[in-house]
Amino acid sequence: MASDEEQHKTLEKYVKWSAQNGIPEKQIELLDSKGLLKREPNLHAYSGLYCSRDVSTDYGIFTKELQKESEKNGTKFLFNKEVTDTNDDSEVQLTFSDDSTLTAKFLINCSGGNSLDIAKKCNLAKEYDDLHFRGEY
Repeated sequence: MASDEEQHKTLEKYVKWSAQNGIPEKQIELLDSKGLLKREPNLHAYSGLYCSRDVSTDYGIFTKELQKESEKNGTKFLFNKEVTDTNDDSEVQLTFSDDSTLTAKFLINCSGGNSLDIAKKCNLAKEYDDLHFRGEY
């Protein structure tokens, strides 16, 4: 949503980026205030983007590419593991639900909806909260 011309210009950039990120042109639409009112009568703004897709980023592809680049540098990715505990030392030690552990000096946390939970277990991002919802609003 944009409340003025300056914010509208930002939405114009998003339309260009969506094309570069593989969103088909017919799945994203930059609407003026009248177009917004047609889609949602209670919505009053200068302009807005309507995208028929849930998100414009495929985080699965993003994570797989990050994995490839990281593994070139000696890292290892773990999948289907639930972090249940961490420690406060200079190295990160993770304890998993199957009671296995992992100790590392560096951790890349790309755990989707669980990323903030893991960060908090590592005493990071304590001031943040996240909401999980399906986007049906």
